[in-house]
Amino acid sequence: MVLGINQTTHGTRRPQPAPARRASSPPCVLVATKEEGLRNFNSAICAARGFEVIQARWGDEALQLYRDRRPIALVITDLLYDWSDWRLTMRGDGKTIKNGIQLAVAIRKLHAKQRIIVQTYSAIAPVREHLTGSIADIVLLHKPYRSEELTAFLDDLKLPAAG
Repeated sequence: MVLGINQTTHGTRRPQPAPARRASSPPCVLVATKEEGLRNFNSAICAARGFEVIQARWGDEALQLYRDRRPIALVITDLLYDWSDWRLTMRGDGKTIKNGIQLAVAIRKLHAKQRIIVQTYSAIAPVREHLTGSIADIVLLHKPYRSEELTAFLDDLKLPAAG
């Protein structure tokens, strides 16, 4: 996350959100996964398609970036941010985002039509059963996948990429 530093009169530093994007900026994709290699893989594919890419490791960080950097053309997130059973993390504590489904719900509260891809090693059918209401239409992408599969999703979504 890119933060500016603001000095207060007491000499303490407070992080400032990144500046708002200009209207002429390319559409932005938010990639959220703790796996650095996967973040870089997804980012390279999206950047090659003309998108600006911002990255997050965890759900809380991703939600803050989403709030700070809107509009976001697409969110790509992991189902899990750690190796726990995703069904157990669905309970959560209501204060932190423990998985991609919770992130999708939080984002859809801010923007009901936000395009979201959740990538997972889990079997798709059981995960799909939990996608109801405001998140019933999110895309599930089974890992591992090839670059052509993500590119096809980007093309199928007909996102307004630059160039």
